[in-house]
Amino acid sequence: MQTMEATADIIISKPIKEVFEFAAAPKNWDKWVKGISNVQIITQGKYRVGTVVTSDYEYRGVNEMRYVVTAWKPPNLHAVRAKDGPFPFDGRIRFESVEGGTRVYNTISAGSDHKCVSVMWVVGRPIFKRMMRGQLGRELVELKEQIEKE
Repeated sequence: MQTMEATADIIISKPIKEVFEFAAAPKNWDKWVKGISNVQIITQGKYRVGTVVTSDYEYRGVNEMRYVVTAWKPPNLHAVRAKDGPFPFDGRIRFESVEGGTRVYNTISAGSDHKCVSVMWVVGRPIFKRMMRGQLGRELVELKEQIEKE
């Protein structure tokens, strides 16, 4: 399976704790992550590494996604792995305090779900990587707008 990683970042004019609490909370994912709706925490108890979250994800129709939290280090890191749905991926959001607010890094490492897609990824790698980075950037702009309006 071929994988590809892309990252985008943005500065949000709010303290790191506030940005982390909003961005990492599953109840807010549909407010800034494109295509996600109906987000639910499945695991009982405290939100932590191993917690399972599901959502609907719109990609060639509506797909149910299942995410497992792989990193939870407030207020600096939140990561999930998705194995179900239209494509496998690892998503990481890193937060750091900077002058004027918080820098947020949104990274995705996505895997191809089919041999044909793997070939396309090898051939079109620069184009697909630019598209992934663009999507991550647009999501961060939406995150910034959501947090700064509050």
